[in-house]
Amino acid sequence: MIRKALLAVALSTGLLSSLPALPAAAAKNPATITIKTKTHGVGAHPVLQWKRVTGAHRYLLSVNTIKGAPYWSWMGSTTKVRFGGGPLNSPKRGSTGAELKHKMRWFVVAFDDTGNILAASKPHQIAP
Repeated sequence: MIRKALLAVALSTGLLSSLPALPAAAAKNPATITIKTKTHGVGAHPVLQWKRVTGAHRYLLSVNTIKGAPYWSWMGSTTKVRFGGGPLNSPKRGSTGAELKHKMRWFVVAFDDTGNILAASKPHQIAP
């Protein structure tokens, strides 16, 4: 399921064309990323957070509907991001993008500096 969702995000964002070929071992058996964000009662613009992965250069986060359709994604080098964008320290200002209005699923994938997959989280449900 993670690989299918990752491929959908990669295709829809053009990410696939900027990454080198993924090694088969890493793509099939990535380490597991630990998620730190609560699963419910988080509001419309929660901070999504996970544990740092040793050697990770960047992370790809994908939020999908319960049925698996891509809804919002982010790529960067930090281990936390506000859902929909905006400043981390204020959920009320600057967050005019995507909103968490109902239950969804999200996951994060860690890449090394050459674009190889190091780790991935399991899909986690999240609800406002």
